[in-house]
Amino acid sequence: MKYIAHKDGEREQSVKEHLEGTAERAGEQYTDEYGLDFSLEDGMALFM
Repeated sequence: MKYIAHKDGEREQSVKEHLEGTAERAGEQYTDEYGLDFSLEDGMALFM
């Protein structure tokens, strides 16, 4: 089953796509701010 997080006209973003993008950005933010090496899995763990 596909759950929709956002819908903007014709564009839909699933919850999975939304969480992956959020985790990726969180990992980049912490890498930049604190000089840490974060992976996608580390970013996902921040939201679990």
